[in-house]
Amino acid sequence: LRKIDLQIFGSDEENIYKNYIYANEYIVSPNILANEKIIHATMIRNNYLKYKYLLNPIIRKRLDNKFGFQKYICIIGKSGSGKSSLADYIVKNIPNCISINIDKIVHESHGDGLVKEKIKSIVNGDIFDKDGNIDRKKLGVIVFNNSKLKENVYAITWDYVDNYIKDISNKNYNYVILDWYNINSKNYFDIATVKILVERDYESRKIDVMRRDNVSSEYFDLREKNSNNYENTKYDYKVNYSDKSDLEKLINCLK
Repeated sequence: LRKIDLQIFGSDEENIYKNYIYANEYIVSPNILANEKIIHATMIRNNYLKYKYLLNPIIRKRLDNKFGFQKYICIIGKSGSGKSSLADYIVKNIPNCISINIDKIVHESHGDGLVKEKIKSIVNGDIFDKDGNIDRKKLGVIVFNNSKLKENVYAITWDYVDNYIKDISNKNYNYVILDWYNINSKNYFDIATVKILVERDYESRKIDVMRRDNVSSEYFDLREKNSNNYENTKYDYKVNYSDKSDLEKLINCLK
């Protein structure tokens, strides 16, 4: 979580730069091989969107700003890890920043008439409450045990969510925070300026989620089984929300 001023590509020897580099904080990156090509600064400049994730997130943030790209912060983590708390903390400490809790927008989408009809047409079973609204617990039990069906339901709700995000992104925010455990499977994760993983121990998450969502231990474990493990996910920062010193360092890097 350093405030990097400069990133140098194509060297294995950091010492040779110390006498003439004027940046207060810099990082030296050795030759990087991607797509069977040695990556250098010109290639990154000429195809920035393809190679931007080879850059330190601080440098990437500045270039996103220079090139006029929408700046997304994607916060991922398992249920109860503290994603929304971190998003709220960033909003309070970064000017002109907005957070979108994707799970709430997914929930909102289930009240949309067209979304309800599309989900009803592909799900075989009782998924409605006594008022005719989609019962997320009933829907979850069915789709969590059927990966293909789960994908199809996500696809239906994501159209609604995607339009919501685009409406927000058309406004002039410095950052748009996307908070959802599954965001890494979506295209916004691929273009994000910053990617953050929030971690917390299993037992603490379970206690909080059971109380927060009024779900059973069995339902939590079913949800946990169907969530991502993030082991193969590349992210810029790993944060434990209870570690206030890490949060301060993160805010300093985002400013």
